[in-house]
Amino acid sequence: MLPTRQPPFTGSRSRMGQLKSRLRRNLLLILTILGVVIGVLGGGLLRYLQPSPDVVKYIGFPGELFMNMLKAMILPLIVASLISGLSQLDGRTSGKLGRRALVYYVLTTTHAVCWESSLY
Repeated sequence: MLPTRQPPFTGSRSRMGQLKSRLRRNLLLILTILGVVIGVLGGGLLRYLQPSPDVVKYIGFPGELFMNMLKAMILPLIVASLISGLSQLDGRTSGKLGRRALVYYVLTTTHAVCWESSLY
């Protein structure tokens, strides 16, 4: 069997493949930056248009839902993180660190509640 001759390599296909690979690897970063740019432009446009309070309420509703969901997730994530971290330590060290973490969390939460209540 005779060997077949391949066409000369131009490099354009390889460059396109590299570009697609880089885009695929950095897709989250690219979409995050795109979202920030769209948000800033949309906010500037809405400020310029001066919408009515009803429109502002409708536009702000999904953001308010998102913030409430994040607030609801914070405490379980903190507790799970503390339990996971403390379970990997020996008993004496984990007891000491657990008490410190609990005291720190209670103090910072109390401080935040007092600060918020003093603002109103």
